[in-house]
Amino acid sequence: MHTPAVISFHGFEARPGTLTLVRDHIEKLDSRFTQITTIRVVVDAPPAHKRTGAPYDVRIEIGVPGTELVINRHPGSRDRKEEVQTAVHDAFDAAARRLERWQSRRRHRRPDQSA
Repeated sequence: MHTPAVISFHGFEARPGTLTLVRDHIEKLDSRFTQITTIRVVVDAPPAHKRTGAPYDVRIEIGVPGTELVINRHPGSRDRKEEVQTAVHDAFDAAARRLERWQSRRRHRRPDQSA
């Protein structure tokens, strides 16, 4: 990665383990997909309902040559009590799949096609 990752938490104070988890996921993506130039992660905890809590939203913006990939993980109502670690894992799994698709399309593009 060319620039340091930016990690933000909104609406809650992240535990040190949560920050470490996000950093570990970033490191895994960076070692697997060497074309990553930038990455920004935002973990957001919307205001919680008194009884049911609120799900965590995770947004990952990944800069790669020629474009930026944006992964938004907004859990459904069935995920209302979900832990932040689960939301982070799911978002980074989606990011890896998106990077694989981007990499595959880039590899199979004809030489005369532009980015």
